[in-house]
Formats: sequence, structure tokens, C-alpha cells
Amino acid sequence: MTVKGFTLIELLVVISIMGILAIVSFVNLGPLREDQGLKAAANELQSLIRVAQTNAGSSVKCTPTTSGTSWSLDFSPTSVVLDCPGGSPKTLTLTNNVRICAINYSNCSIASDTCSTTNDSFAGIVIPSTSFAPLTSQATFTDLRCSAGSLQSSSTMTITLKKVGGSTLKSVIFSKGGTVETR
Repeated sequence: MTVKGFTLIELLVVISIMGILAIVSFVNLGPLREDQGLKAAANELQSLIRVAQTNAGSSVKCTPTTSGTSWSLDFSPTSVVLDCPGGSPKTLTLTNNVRICAINYSNCSIASDTCSTTNDSFAGIVIPSTSFAPLTSQATFTDLRCSAGSLQSSSTMTITLKKVGGSTLKSVIFSKGGTVETR
């Protein structure tokens, strides 16, 4: 008499192997989620920079009753504020435990490794900002940690994002001339 089917041992071995594969694949999704949160925050920041550039370049007024078209971005570790004199500021609050851990310029090195510590290099003391000239959208960087001469000659500003407790970094780089990219 021939019996077709699987023994209990064979079924248990297959189920065990499937369980181990499920655990391994689930563990490997952690860095992917961290990277997706950073990527989303970098894209939101990039969009806000582009809004400031566009508003300044097209002479969008802050309010219908004001004549000001000077748009700026003010940075803190957990948010970026798009501001215009006389207008209502628009705040981008970084979500998913993402923080700005460093802001550096092409001709001004501020700190060698601020993203590896839990301290914010500019929290509460210095608020770096960028303003955009009307019509040209030319960026001007402001940061009291750098000399005025080095900031004027700096062509790019790099904003580094990091998820709290994570190790992956994402950078948003924009130049005075208007290009914005994420890395």
C-alpha cells in the first residue's frame, strides 16, 4: 500500500524555513523605512526651497496690501519657516523623527561631525537663514557662525538630515544660482 503525502516532520521543516525567511525579510525592512522617511523629508524641504525661489523670482507679494517680495527661509533642528515681511509664515515641521543635524556652506566649515551627536549645533543660539532677491531669486546665506566674507563667497548651502536614532544621512544642497538637489 502506497500513501501519498507529506510526513509531519517534512511539514514542520518547511514551516520553520518559511518562518525564518519571514523574520529575516522583516528585519531588513527597518533601514528601508528609515530611508523613506528621510527621503520624504528631503523632498518636502526641497519643495519649500523651490517655493521661496519661485515666489521671489516672480515677485509674488507677501500680502495684497504689502509691497514686499523678499522671501526667506529660517532653519531650526525640527522645522523650516518660509517667511515674508508682512505675510503669514509657512512652517514645514519635519516629521518621522527627522531632524536637521547640520548646515554647512562651500567656503565655511562649521563643525566636523555634528550629525554623530545628539546635540543640535545651532539650536537656540544661531538660526541660519537664507533670503532670496526679488526677480533674480539669488540666494543670500546668513549664519553667525561663519564670517561674512566666507558666506558671500560660498556658492552652496548643504542641509543634512538625520532620523533620530538612525545612522543614515540625507542632504539637500542648493546653490545661490538656484539649483536644488538631494543626495
